[in-house]
Parts: sequence; C-alpha cells; structure tokens
Amino acid sequence: MSEIVQLGTVVEINPESISKNFPHEEIEYIDISSVGTGKLEGVKKISIKDAPSRAKRLVNDGDTILSTVRPNRRSFLYIKKSKPNTVVSTGFAVLRANEKIDERFLYYLINHQAFTDYLTNRAKGAAYPAVDNEIISNAEVPLPPLPTQHKIASILSAYDDLIANNTRRIAILEEMAQRIYKEWFVDFKYPGHENDEMVGSLYDGDVIEIPVGWKVGSVSDLYDVRSGFAFKSSHMKDFGDYGIVKIKNLQNNTVDLINIQFIEKENIDNRAWNFKLDDGDLLIAMTGAQVGKIGLMPKLNNIYLLNQRVGKFFPKDNKQKTSQFIYQVVQSTDFQKSVDNIAQGAAQPNISGSGIGQIEIILPSIKYIEKYENITQPLMDEIISLDYKNKNLSQTRDLLLPKLISGQVDVSELDIDVGAEV
Repeated sequence: MSEIVQLGTVVEINPESISKNFPHEEIEYIDISSVGTGKLEGVKKISIKDAPSRAKRLVNDGDTILSTVRPNRRSFLYIKKSKPNTVVSTGFAVLRANEKIDERFLYYLINHQAFTDYLTNRAKGAAYPAVDNEIISNAEVPLPPLPTQHKIASILSAYDDLIANNTRRIAILEEMAQRIYKEWFVDFKYPGHENDEMVGSLYDGDVIEIPVGWKVGSVSDLYDVRSGFAFKSSHMKDFGDYGIVKIKNLQNNTVDLINIQFIEKENIDNRAWNFKLDDGDLLIAMTGAQVGKIGLMPKLNNIYLLNQRVGKFFPKDNKQKTSQFIYQVVQSTDFQKSVDNIAQGAAQPNISGSGIGQIEIILPSIKYIEKYENITQPLMDEIISLDYKNKNLSQTRDLLLPKLISGQVDVSELDIDVGAEV
C-alpha cells in the first residue's frame, strides 16, 4: 500500500554546485539541447573558463535531472556513469534520492503523467512557463514500501535496457552502411576501382577527380521531391483513421509515429492518396527552422499520409527500389549546406522540391548504386525492425508505468529479481 508524501521529503533538490575550488579545467556539460525525453543526445566538452554561466550544477550516478521550463514538454534523464566533472545547466533541477526512495523508482515517478500535469498546472510565467524548487518539493507523490519500489523499478528498467540494447544495435548497423558509402562514393574505393581511370569534373565550383563513367549530376537525376498534401488543420485530431506526418515528426533520421495527429476517413481528399507513405520512404523538411531534417519511415501498422511542407523522394527509375544511396547523400555535409544556402534566401527558411532536385551530387554508375543498395538494404530492414520493436517496448512500458506507480497493478507479492542497481 502506497503512502502519499511530499517529494521534498524523499529527495534533495540541487544538492551540489561548482565552487571556486572546482579542481577540473574542463567540464562535460549537459544542457537542454543535450537531452531528449529519457535519453542523452550529446555532451559538450567545454573549458571551465569558457563555460556558460548556467553551467553550475554537479550530478552523481543515480540522480534524476528534470527540465524546469515548459514542464508539459520537459526533458528528463536518469544519470548513469557520470564523471566528477559532469555539470548540468541551471535549466534543470537535480533530484537526488535519500534512503526512503529507490533512485530508479524516482526517475519513473518523474515520468508519470500525473507528475507532468502537476507541474504544468503550477508553472509560472507566460512566455517561458517554469517551475521552481518549491513547486517540485511540494508535489504529493505515491510512495510504496521500498521493496515494492525496487520491483517496480526493476520491471520498468528491463524495458529500458532492451530499448537501449536495440538502440546500440541500430547505431552499429547505421555505421556499417555509412562506412561502405564513404569507402565507395567518397573515397572511390568501390569494388574494381583499381582498374578505373579518374577524370577531372567541376563540382561545387571546384575541379575534382571522379572515376570515368561517373558524373556530377543532381538529385533530380534519380528522384523527384514533392511536398505533401495541404490538409486542413481543423480536420486534424488526436485520434482518427489515418495518421498525418508533419515536420515535427521527423526525429533523429526517423519518423515519430507516437506524437502524431490523425484525420477521419470522411475528410480525406482523393488527391491525398498520392502521398500515402510506405516503410522506408525518405522524407525531408522543406520549411522553417528544421529545413533539411530527414526521416525514414519506420515499419507501419497503420495508414499514414504526408502533410504539406514535408517532401517525399519519389524514384524516377524502376530499378531504384530502395532509398539507401540517397539516404546517405542527404545526410552529407555538402547536401545539408546546399539546402541551407537555398533555404536561407527566403524570408522564412524554405526550399521547394525543384530546389532540392537541383542540388549537385556525384552520380556513380547505376550498377554501383544497385550493388550498394543490395548490400545495405538488409541492414536497413534490420534497423526498421529494431526501431519497430523499440516503439512497441516504449508503448508497453508507458502503459505499465502509471498502473505500477498508482498500485493498480500490485507487484508487492511477486518474486522479482530487483537487480544490482538497488
């Protein structure tokens, strides 16, 4: 049976800060841009003399950090393997568990929607609504007996561990595909390259050496890029028959199909079916601050349609059955610079399908594109499969979390291995 306690009675908020005697010349800095919901997306190494004024809060293993600004869209992270010089921004509250609460249970408690709602309803400020230490400390939360906390944390951690393992496998597979691409199409060390001559060609204003039979062409030699359908915003709902993919759904080179809006069948224009999406479709943001951001459609269990200002790459050649080659091209620094140069010419960053089509790329012989895609498509199939598994694991974990936290699912009598972390 859980008791209701104030969070401040079981955690210390912002327990440590950098002092004048800080012994390190460099910090590993975590700010809001480094943290997605529950995951670390980058750590900045900064000289202590160049560190921003907000780089103040020290963290230890087992701490939970919580973004205090816009709590309905907050970032949070459970700290593991921190270093003595790991510092987080003052945009986070650092929560350190005492002996009454399991560290991992605390992290999942912060994830609970009821806690988000509590913060959102008490945030102060209009432009940048935020919560302070007092609001966090006064939050009333359910606290089961410590052995039950251990069990709840162990169950939910098992899902996160599987997700993390799959994520590592995805990164390895992506790196394999990228290495082959670089070796073949950047370093020109493709199979049989020893027997081919090189010839000078004009590319991006400079003369470069490329293999005979290759050429400097453009995206439009391989693909048409077309913006999606102009759905009416009034027709978009949180639930419906068909999902609508928008720019905001392009995340980390894939497409977020969880935070998505829907449209009812009766509101579908027949022309919208030209933008029905399939597994492996390559998409690109065509306007706004996210212009140039890309995403590959994951494995689908529903019907999804493409919204305007998100472009889809349509292959021109029937032989071009997969998008692995162009997927690597659009991630390249040269391509992204070209998108930025074109997009920034407008009042608002914006690029058209024809503008993308005109971007120069080095075009290998089609046989090498086909060979590359034959090799890498199985890698991408596995990536899509692992990504699909992760989404299912995340959804199951998120369904379980409130039931476990609230006690609706009682695990107190279950024989569960609580692991070494507790």
